[in-house]
Amino acid sequence: MAESLQRISGVSIDRDGGEGQFISVRGLGPEFNAVLVNGRTMATVSGGRKFSFDTLAAELISGAEVHKTQTAKLQDGSIGATVNITTHRPLDINGFKAVVSAKGTYDDMSEETNPTFSGLISNTFDDDKFGVLASLSYSDRDLRSDEAQTAGWYGGTDLDLEGDFDDVYFPRNYDQIVKTETRERTSGTLVLQYQPNDDLLFTADALY
Repeated sequence: MAESLQRISGVSIDRDGGEGQFISVRGLGPEFNAVLVNGRTMATVSGGRKFSFDTLAAELISGAEVHKTQTAKLQDGSIGATVNITTHRPLDINGFKAVVSAKGTYDDMSEETNPTFSGLISNTFDDDKFGVLASLSYSDRDLRSDEAQTAGWYGGTDLDLEGDFDDVYFPRNYDQIVKTETRERTSGTLVLQYQPNDDLLFTADALY
């Protein structure tokens, strides 16, 4: 999801384990943005105001709106941007539709091939006045990252070797870190819509 948003001018992302996680808009960090899903504020796992986009499966998303300028019709709470993510709706599709997708991803670092499955089924009834949609996404990914770090520097030391070495900086220590992790993501949506006439539309939706 974050990788798609970074294609918009002014939007940049932070990555974690190779996956896009947070977005910054016009130089303002993730904590300054308000992220909505179908117009509602979502909980976040970051421990602050930053929304973790890697919790959303891209297969369940139909679109995203990035509002860089606040207007009266938007929820308040952001000085960066307001991002509204929308999921699929049965009355937007009309009729019966079913989609299944499967793919495998190979990671050079972990030397593992991991699967991703997704599916969607939607149908409308009563002359397209009532609609039901369900979707499901599952992904499993094994990650590995290699890191070298110094954990800071000692500075301003004078060394008396063969010649004088003044104000020398050298690393505190040298660590080689191999980090492995498994990310498993299961997501699903269920949407019910009823539109008795052009002036009324009722929508009930759940996102897991």
